[in-house]
Amino acid sequence: MLKARESKTRLKTGFTLIELIIVIVIIAVITTAGLVSFSSISSRRVEAEARKVISDLSWARKEAVSRHKKYTVDFDTNNNVYDVYEGDTSGILVKRQNLDVDLVSITDFSGTSILPARVTFNYPLGTAQDRIVNLSGGGKTRAVKVFGETGYVRME
Repeated sequence: MLKARESKTRLKTGFTLIELIIVIVIIAVITTAGLVSFSSISSRRVEAEARKVISDLSWARKEAVSRHKKYTVDFDTNNNVYDVYEGDTSGILVKRQNLDVDLVSITDFSGTSILPARVTFNYPLGTAQDRIVNLSGGGKTRAVKVFGETGYVRME
C-alpha cells in the first residue's frame, strides 16, 4: 500500500503548463517595470544636474549681494565643469563642480553662443547678464535661464 502512494506522489511533482505560463507572465511584468524605471533615470539625471547649476548660480548671486563683491561662474563646455570665482576669473576660486551630463552651450536669450561662457553677478543688486545654460544627457535636455535684470535663475 505504501508503494501505491509513493508512485502517485511522484507523478504530481512537476509543474503544469498553466503554472509555467503564470511564472513567465510575472517575470515579463517585472522586467517591463524595470525597463520603464531605468529609462526615466537619464531625464532625472539631467534635471538633477540642472538643479545643481541653479543652486550654484543662486548662491553666487546671494554672495554678490551679501558680500558686496562680484562673483563669476565660468563654464567649460569641453570638460563639463564650471568654476565659481569671487571677483573675475583671475580672483579666488571658491567652488568647482563637475557635471554628470553634457554642458552643451551657454547662450544669450536670442540663442547666440557666448564666449567666454560665463555669468557674472554684480553687487549691490545681484544683476547679471541674460544667459541660458543648456544641459543634455540621454536624449533629454534642460535649459537654465539667468535673468540679467534681477539675477533670478530658473529651469525650463
